[in-house]
This record gives sequence, structure tokens and C-alpha cells, in this order.
Amino acid sequence: MKKVAKIIGAGAAWAALGVSSAFAQTSTTTPGVPNTGAGGDAITNLLLLGISAAIMVVGIAYMAHAKAAK
Repeated sequence: MKKVAKIIGAGAAWAALGVSSAFAQTSTTTPGVPNTGAGGDAITNLLLLGISAAIMVVGIAYMAHAKAAK
């Protein structure tokens, strides 16, 4: 019984010092995936990507037309 009390007492002392919390896994992020902070704005991100793609297509068409006109 004394041995159990000693183990519990040592565990309580380490817990009071915060040692056990140092080994706890509290992070929920996926390793290797950057967090930009805009994860909840899917519609805005899709619209911006679509607008960027449209500008790229117009630019490529303009450059192709300018090169063909020479």
C-alpha cells in the first residue's frame, strides 16, 4: 500500500510541475500542409483562382495575337 501511495504521490508531483502535459499531443494540424488562415473562405479562393485563370487566358491570347500580327 505504501508503494502505491508513493507512486501516486510521485505522479501527482510530476503532474503538478506540468511534466505530463509536455508530452500530450494537442495539435490537430496535418503535417506538411501549410495553414494560410483562409481555409474557411473556399468560395472567395475559388473566385480569385477563376479570375486569375481568366486573366492568364486573355494574356496568352493577346500575346499570341500580337506575335501573329508581326
